[in-house]
Amino acid sequence: MNVDIIEKPKKNISEDIKVGSSTDIVNLKDVQEIRNAIREHLLFIGLDNRNNIRNITLLGIGTSCNVVIDSKEIIRTALYSASNKVILVHNHPSNNLEPSKDDLHLTDVTNEMLKVFNIQLQDHIIVTEKDFISMNKIQKIGKERNIKSINTLQKGMLIEENERLKQKINELQKEIGKNNSLQVISAEYVGNYNDTTVYNVELSLNGKKEYATLEKKYNDIDASYKWEVFSNLALKDEEMDYIIQVVSKNSPVLSIDAPPVIYSQEIEDSVEETITSISKLDNKNFFTVARVIEDGKCVELHYNEGKAHIEYGTKEDEDLWENEINEDVKWFNLNLTDDVVLEYLNKEFDEHFLGKDADLDIDY
Repeated sequence: MNVDIIEKPKKNISEDIKVGSSTDIVNLKDVQEIRNAIREHLLFIGLDNRNNIRNITLLGIGTSCNVVIDSKEIIRTALYSASNKVILVHNHPSNNLEPSKDDLHLTDVTNEMLKVFNIQLQDHIIVTEKDFISMNKIQKIGKERNIKSINTLQKGMLIEENERLKQKINELQKEIGKNNSLQVISAEYVGNYNDTTVYNVELSLNGKKEYATLEKKYNDIDASYKWEVFSNLALKDEEMDYIIQVVSKNSPVLSIDAPPVIYSQEIEDSVEETITSISKLDNKNFFTVARVIEDGKCVELHYNEGKAHIEYGTKEDEDLWENEINEDVKWFNLNLTDDVVLEYLNKEFDEHFLGKDADLDIDY
């Protein structure tokens, strides 16, 4: 066989160990050795998809109150060890289990950076002499904290990915779409939801502008991807294959939970618009329904797989928006008119940004 086979790097531990809980991690010999240390130690534990340990590495030793580590070292160790999941463990000599701001920041940044490479931050565990705490169990991993460094990282990757997609689409358009009544005009990365990456795709079908949703779903069992097109259009199989081929030709590795909505720099200072009519919503796809923008502040209504959520955005500078998600949208239902939705969004805008308790007399 003339194919170069790339083998996995060897494990750096002598025995086969499978873990099923944070207690299993704490009981590891390497973790027990740092519990009574007078200085903070940070351990990297890399797992495969079946939770078998591939790598245990001491990343750093600090002072009695902190350990400084470059998050790139965590990423590098995860990649070199071919780990699918990562668990961080460090000790608190003070015997205080409360995560510090630095602990939370390291967890957030590492979580986002690992996702770029399809690696999961399984847990970050803090141990003391007699106790331990799991950030996964107390839901400190993946919690949105609107950290500028993370938003900037996400924003830069989204912009770069969209530019790559646009460039590749233009090239493929000439190659594939010459004699086809269906043309892919553009594709926009929307976000990642439960291992599914979502794209909004703008189409030209028989000279008419249409839209479809493209999803890339990750299968953890065989580490593969499945592409699917969702649309109200009566697309043929070969037309859906064409859409998938155009967008996936240079498919990205980016995977970010609840990514920030990126607004174009050319966006107007004051906007009140319906993007997707209520009548066109379905329970399978992701839609941006409507938005209200004024003076660098924005409220958007999204509808994803039968659930509505509100996204509030505040423009920090020319290229950065800080976002906040509200999943408790009690007023929304599919019987509302587009005009009524805009009235509700205006109310949301006033209450969130201006502190006004606006009452609406709306029947639905």
